[in-house]
Amino acid sequence: MLTELHFGLQGVKDFQRNQSIFDNNYMEPVGMGFQDLSWRDSALGQVRIYTAESHLDIPNVSSAMGTAFDRKTYQGIHGIDVMSRFYAENGISLEQYYQAYANVVNELKKNNWRQF
Repeated sequence: MLTELHFGLQGVKDFQRNQSIFDNNYMEPVGMGFQDLSWRDSALGQVRIYTAESHLDIPNVSSAMGTAFDRKTYQGIHGIDVMSRFYAENGISLEQYYQAYANVVNELKKNNWRQF
């Protein structure tokens, strides 16, 4: 099942619609808040992350965490951390592992995404 995530205020709605675990510490003046989604090893997820210009599909996702900042400048989700599992225990061969990883890296490069 595909889970679609956006940045900004739409991202908050996306995480909540997908029944995220919500930590509302962002309500503190200088705090941060997090919204977490997780999938079981037996049913890893597929996440599509949208920006204004493009989107990125990430397979075999075990968790996704959205980060929001303090309430004075609160504009929703500012960052999304994704943990994806590409290894033999998921029932894929080394060749499939490499191809899945290479596909994600190529999509990152094609869309000018950067890791921070």
